[in-house]
Amino acid sequence: MLEDDLVTSPFFLRFMNEGLEFYHDNPDIMSISGYTLPPAYMKFPKTFTDDVYLNYRNSSWGWATWVDRWNLVDWEIADFHQFMNDSEQQKLFNRGGEDLTDMLKAQMTNKINSWAIRFSYAHFKHGMYSICPRYSYVSNIGHDGTGTHCKETHVFENDLSKTKRSSNFIKNIQLNEDVMLQFQKFYRKKSLPIQGVNKISRVLFKRDVIR
Repeated sequence: MLEDDLVTSPFFLRFMNEGLEFYHDNPDIMSISGYTLPPAYMKFPKTFTDDVYLNYRNSSWGWATWVDRWNLVDWEIADFHQFMNDSEQQKLFNRGGEDLTDMLKAQMTNKINSWAIRFSYAHFKHGMYSICPRYSYVSNIGHDGTGTHCKETHVFENDLSKTKRSSNFIKNIQLNEDVMLQFQKFYRKKSLPIQGVNKISRVLFKRDVIR
């Protein structure tokens, strides 16, 4: 699935299709994401040499899933009130970014209308992950200042020249806590990057997008 303001690497479809085939029977994987934050905001540990990593959070900026995983999503979020009364569950959900619980609350109070935050919540509820590439196969150019509501920012743009023609997927892939720590830094509420894109994020979710 692609939004119309995304630019993809020539190898994007290959990455997605190979990922879908490779992880088809892996019960821990709920989606394949083609987007990764730019290196300025996502600094991988020097010891990390893999082509892909596990993420608690899916990305709707170029993604794919399987019918059986899609059917796991509870679009009504039947346990929402229970979740909002459980701070430990909120903490666990926010391992994918401190903004997630707030956005789920916005969804359930009709402030946004997003399938994507509910899809992220399904990842959490089922203890599943998204496969993400080390080098992004997607660049988001939808924030050049020409939109009606969006101010100019280049935070989400990626250099696609580093993408690999074929990635080495890992059969028994494990969550890398050091990688996730770097990812989480971007989504901390007090971080400079996330402060700068908060207004943009609200607009994105109103038109059914999640980072």
